[in-house]
Amino acid sequence: MNAIAIPFEFAFPLALEGKTFIFFLEYVIDFLFLTDIFVNFRTYYIDARTDDLIKDPNRIAKNYLKGRFWIDLIASLPLELFAVLFLNTANTASLKIFGMLKLFRLLRLGRIVTYLKTSGHFKFGAMFLQLLFMLILLLHWMACLWFVVVD
Repeated sequence: MNAIAIPFEFAFPLALEGKTFIFFLEYVIDFLFLTDIFVNFRTYYIDARTDDLIKDPNRIAKNYLKGRFWIDLIASLPLELFAVLFLNTANTASLKIFGMLKLFRLLRLGRIVTYLKTSGHFKFGAMFLQLLFMLILLLHWMACLWFVVVD
């Protein structure tokens, strides 16, 4: 949802003016990603060096903090809302830049396909669908950017 809506909002700000449901849905997605951060602090992982399943909460937290925590945090916080509240700015261009940081969430898609423990054909199909989705998404982003440049 964010991967499609954020570039669309950036390119066509007047088209979504007054559409509160879309903004509410974005905040629900932000909340779900914030919840996922807390879940990641309690999720077991396999140590790459020893192939042991790590169940110790302290080691899990340290591993997550050294890894993807900061990317997940930046991508999950509603930074455009913080900019309005704390910076007292109504500059829509700066707010849109903060919203674009949510696109870091897409980095998770590759990890999902990597961890699939299924047959080779299913994994190949999932990788193909991911490639197709990414190509369509890239075309959408390029079209939105093209409209901004031309406008």
